[in-house]
Amino acid sequence: MINNSLKSENIKIPGTNHYFGNADLSLFSQAGAFGMWKAWYRAGLEEVTATYDLLIRDMPDNRNFLVFTGLEEVLTDLLNWKFTDDDIERLIQAKLIDEEMAQKLKIFKFEGDVLAMKEGSVFFPGEPVMRLTGPLWQLELLYLYIVNAISSNTIFSSKCVRSILVAQGKIVVLPTTRAQGFESGFKCMRSLYIVGGSPSSSQLAFWRKYGLTLPKKILNALTHAFIKSFDSELEAMRSFTHTFSDDEAVILVDTYNFKNGVNNFITVAKELKEKGGKIAMMYIDSGNLVQRSKYARKELDKNGLHDIKILLSGNIEEKMIEKMLKSGAMCDGFLVVTELISSPDAPKLEVVYKLAEIQKGQDIRPVMKLSKGKKSYPAKKQVFRLRDEQGIMVEDVIGLENEKINGQLLLEEFVSNGKLINYLPPLEEIRSYCKKEIDGLPSYLKILRKSKNYPVNYSEALSKLSAETEKKMH
Repeated sequence: MINNSLKSENIKIPGTNHYFGNADLSLFSQAGAFGMWKAWYRAGLEEVTATYDLLIRDMPDNRNFLVFTGLEEVLTDLLNWKFTDDDIERLIQAKLIDEEMAQKLKIFKFEGDVLAMKEGSVFFPGEPVMRLTGPLWQLELLYLYIVNAISSNTIFSSKCVRSILVAQGKIVVLPTTRAQGFESGFKCMRSLYIVGGSPSSSQLAFWRKYGLTLPKKILNALTHAFIKSFDSELEAMRSFTHTFSDDEAVILVDTYNFKNGVNNFITVAKELKEKGGKIAMMYIDSGNLVQRSKYARKELDKNGLHDIKILLSGNIEEKMIEKMLKSGAMCDGFLVVTELISSPDAPKLEVVYKLAEIQKGQDIRPVMKLSKGKKSYPAKKQVFRLRDEQGIMVEDVIGLENEKINGQLLLEEFVSNGKLINYLPPLEEIRSYCKKEIDGLPSYLKILRKSKNYPVNYSEALSKLSAETEKKMH
C-alpha cells in the first residue's frame, strides 16, 4: 500500500551501486578465511609458503570437454587487490583480525606466483588449470573469489562452444537478454566471442568494455513492439527501413500472420532495392522454424532477394540447432538467448581449490586430501599434452613440474613474486588460439551426446609420490 502521507520531495533514490566493482573485492572472502589466518598467525605459520591447485573435479553429464576462460579477470583483480580503511575496520569489529594483522592489510599486495593454462585452452577434470604459490594466508583469502570467477566464465565458454560446433559455420548471435545479472551477461558474451560466436553488435557497452572494434555496420532489429506501434505491419516495416536502409535492418515477420509478414517484408525489400538500399536480415522467432525458414527462403529467392539472410530464434540451444540443420533449415544464423546464457543443462561446475604443498624455509612437504571421491594429488604439478602428427590431441598426463615428459606444457607462468611477467593477449588472439584448440580435438569429443572419456593419466612419479604421501597422512 502506498503511503500517501509521504511527500515526493522527501523520497530519495537509494545510493547503492548494484554493480560488483573493485571496492567489493577485498571482503569477497569467507569469514572463515580470515579466521584461519588469525589462527595461523598466532601459531607462527603466517610466513609459510603454500601451493594451491585450481581444478574441476567432475565433468558435467552433458559435456565432453571444457574451455578455460576467466584468467585475465582473475589476474587483473588479483594484482589490484587492496584493503581500504573501512574494510579493515569491519574486520576488526567482527573480531576476525587484530591490530597487528590490520597493519599487514594496509599494505597488502599479492606476493605469489601464478601458473595457468592460456585462456581458450581445452581441458578436462583433474587437470590443474591454475597453480598458485605464495603466502598461505594470502592464498586462502583469495579462494572464494578465484573459484567463483573461473567457474562462471568456464561454464559459459563450455556451453557456447557446443552451439559453434554444430552450427556448421553459420553465425551464432547472443544478446544479453535474460542474463542472471549484468555481469553474467557480459561474461557470457565474452565467452561466446572467444569460442567463435558473435556477441550482439547492438550491445555497445560490451564492445567498449573489452576493447573490441565495432562491426562496420550495427544491425538494428525491428521488434514486435515497433510493429505494434503502427496501424499496419507494412507501414511499420516501411518506416523502419526508411531510417535503416543501408543493409542495417533486421526485420521480424511473425508479429501477426507469418505468411503475410513475409509478403510485407518482400514488398518493402523490393521497394528499397529499387532505391539502391537493402535489408540485412529476415528474423523468424516462432512456429516451426524449419518449415518457416524453407518457405521464407523460397519466397525471397523467387523475388530475386537472394542476398537477404535469414536469422532464426526462439529458445534455441545446440541440440535444436543440430536437429534443425539436419532437417534442412534454410538459414544463415541463430539467435541464442535464454538457453545459452543460463546453461540449464549444466549450470554448475565442481571447481575446487586444493592445497598441494607446504614449504617452511627449506623444508617442503607435499600434502593431499584423502576423502572418498574427493582425493587430491600432492606437490607442484604440470599438465603435458600429447598430440599426433596432425596436431590432434591424443592424451594428457598430469605429472610433477620438473618431469621430463614428451608433450606440450599447458601451465605457463603468468605472475612471479606478485608481478605480471607474461603477455595477456587481446580477445582476438584468445579467439584464434581457442579455434586451434577446438580444431585439435579428436572427433569423438566434438559431438553433443556423451562420448567416451578423453584419456587423462597421472605420471609414474606423481603416482609414486602420492602413495608415499598418503602413507604419511594422519
